[in-house]
Amino acid sequence: MIEQTKAITKRARRRGAGYLDRAYRGLELIVTHELGTLRGHYAELRERLAVGRRANTLAELIRYQMDLLPETRARLRVDHLQRKALVGNWLRTIKQT
Repeated sequence: MIEQTKAITKRARRRGAGYLDRAYRGLELIVTHELGTLRGHYAELRERLAVGRRANTLAELIRYQMDLLPETRARLRVDHLQRKALVGNWLRTIKQT
């Protein structure tokens, strides 16, 4: 009886370690993606500030900023789709076991 209990406990620990490993790897991918996204936001902010400094009038500043909007929207959309795919894959991986 004790040997069976030990064997069951050992299998459960291995299974639990597998769950934790998969959860950690998925979370690591998500965090890496988010860090890249933040770097992108920071780069875009620097670009917007540089463009803003070149503007001589308020109207010019607004026009320059409006010109950057399509690029911003596209980047945000791609970031969102990547995040959604990463989280979805992560959850599916965790549920498989």
